[in-house]
Amino acid sequence: MPTPEQIAALARDFWGLELTEATAQRLAGELERLANQASQVRAADFDIEPGSDFARRLARTDPAS
Repeated sequence: MPTPEQIAALARDFWGLELTEATAQRLAGELERLANQASQVRAADFDIEPGSDFARRLARTDPAS
């Protein structure tokens, strides 16, 4: 995960924002929490309607099919 210093540099370089150390620390913690949540999501967690456009595209890209 990015360090608070990296987050502050990103905010400064991309958006011209100067973050305080405390704000960068909070953002680092929030990004880590979100990354952990995202890492626990699996494709099986989504209800994909059979025959939907997404299901057809998924079947075309599935190496097992």
